[in-house]
Amino acid sequence: RAGALGLSAVAANTMLAGAVKAAGPQKGGTIKIGVEGGSSSDSLDPALSTNTTMGTVTRLWGEPLVELANGGGLDGRVAESWEGSADASVWTFRLRQGITFSNGKEVTAEDVVATMDRHSGEDTKSGALGVMRGIKSGRADGRDVVVELHEPNADLPYLMTDYHLMIQPNGGKDDPSAAIGTGPYILKSAEMGVRFVAEKNPNYWDPDLGNAST
Repeated sequence: RAGALGLSAVAANTMLAGAVKAAGPQKGGTIKIGVEGGSSSDSLDPALSTNTTMGTVTRLWGEPLVELANGGGLDGRVAESWEGSADASVWTFRLRQGITFSNGKEVTAEDVVATMDRHSGEDTKSGALGVMRGIKSGRADGRDVVVELHEPNADLPYLMTDYHLMIQPNGGKDDPSAAIGTGPYILKSAEMGVRFVAEKNPNYWDPDLGNAST
């Protein structure tokens, strides 16, 4: 049909892609994905994620404060907005109203501060330690998390997209491998290096993500 209309293959593919995008995502069903790089020694603790497999699995159940956007900017996840002081030495992240963990508990600024603390403690083995070393302190103020830096840094929000920094209840201090977060899916089973199964989080806050049922 495209040939009959005198369209090139490129033009036809562009029209097809546009039609698919306009139709929107299909809801429900099962998505099966093969990801290489996992091993039997992997951990569900996001602080210890070291490969593509665990980075992918962690994003099923968890989210950081902000995430990199497709266009190169930032998308708010647990945080709905962020603002730096005039000299970029203090940053304030405002949490989404009513956002909850997959266990039903509402996310608080204290959970975020505890997450930062766990990834920066003296005994931490977190892959995000390099990011956390630039942070002098963090404190909760209602729905806000106020972060003070050792030195001004206009790129701090980008650094907070680190996939190790998934926000967990009490920062993950109670059970870092529980896989409880604010992500679009709830992890149901995990065979390290073999297979992971997750189901849609019915209380996920973002209607544009998490379209598959499993």
